[in-house]
Amino acid sequence: MVGPDAGAVYRLDATLPRESQRIVVSAVAGVTLGEVTLYVDGHALARFSAPPYKVLWQLEAGEHRFWAEGIDAQGNRIRSEEVGVSVRE
Repeated sequence: MVGPDAGAVYRLDATLPRESQRIVVSAVAGVTLGEVTLYVDGHALARFSAPPYKVLWQLEAGEHRFWAEGIDAQGNRIRSEEVGVSVRE
């Protein structure tokens, strides 16, 4: 995982529309992968067949976990470390 940064704390701004309050979730791979899925809180956020592996995620109040999973050329599933962030009202 390249983003978000582990331990980051975000604050929702009541003066801005919720749909415009987003962060970049992204990953890079050191090997060629046939498919990469970005996850948030156990749910697939986006699937990619080629880089860049990057998507905007709308902030939601609470504690959140992000990670990436990919499938290499041999069919092995590779999972990144989880990154935790907090979003406050």
